[in-house]
Amino acid sequence: MLKDTYRALHASRALGGNADIPKAIFAGFKNSGGNVEEALLVNATKWDIRIQEVSAGRDILLLLTGGEAHIGAVATAYFNEEDKDVQVRTVDLPGHREDELAEYMAKTAAKALGCTVTVAAGIHYDGISKEQILDIVAEAKQVFEGYLKAAVNKI
Repeated sequence: MLKDTYRALHASRALGGNADIPKAIFAGFKNSGGNVEEALLVNATKWDIRIQEVSAGRDILLLLTGGEAHIGAVATAYFNEEDKDVQVRTVDLPGHREDELAEYMAKTAAKALGCTVTVAAGIHYDGISKEQILDIVAEAKQVFEGYLKAAVNKI
């Protein structure tokens, strides 16, 4: 069904239509063999924000990229049995500011999906304004919410 929706939306765009095309389109999951399943959130976004998923057993790795892709921050969220709550550990590289976004996504996904989630984030555009940064963050959250909705429905 997801593939059909994806094809229909892209066919509509190719014909010049765009009335019902969401900003982010989830393309679906594919089996990469063994315990690893990869999913790609296909984007139709202003800033070209993408989320890719790699499933390792019951745990998930998300790669959030946009612009010049790189790894600027990594956050892992996991369920702490002692505290009965989701905890997050984050590492960010000097000069990078993706840590808050990675933490938010890792914690939100871990709670929603009931597993350990690691988010590696790297979004870079040269010479952008503060307003553009806020727009990129909002778009990244929108793409993430689209991914999460599809991932929860997959469970």
